[in-house]
Amino acid sequence: MVLVWSAMRHFAADLRDQGWTVDYIQTETFSSALLAWIQEQGIQELRLMEPVDRGFRRSIERVVDAGVERATAPQLERISRR
Repeated sequence: MVLVWSAMRHFAADLRDQGWTVDYIQTETFSSALLAWIQEQGIQELRLMEPVDRGFRRSIERVVDAGVERATAPQLERISRR
């Protein structure tokens, strides 16, 4: 896991160097951080590829359970606020 976290920090730094805005958040759970970020940023729609990782899928489902609406399309999931 240490190598994964290190790679994430380096990737975030590379994106910043290229001029991208990066919100790098350390938290206990992915789903709580994602939901807070969606609310803070006023996100109306979030698009992502169909999660293959079961843990990541469960995290997304927890966000949906917390009040974010989800619609699916082939190879793409659309998540939007109710």
